Amino acid sequence: MVQSKANDVDGYLTEAPEERRGALTNLSIHLMRTAFRRAVDRAVDDDSRRWS
Repeated sequence: MVQSKANDVDGYLTEAPEERRGALTNLSIHLMRTAFRRAVDRAVDDDSRRWS
């Protein structure tokens, strides 16, 4: 398990070894996009129910 004193993702990436930063950055971007897509899907579903 990795231990970190970082308060956020940027802080964690700063602590990460250089050879891992690219992969961790890509993972972070993927997770943010997934969360955004889910939020948009929920909003569209809510809007569809409201207008049906």
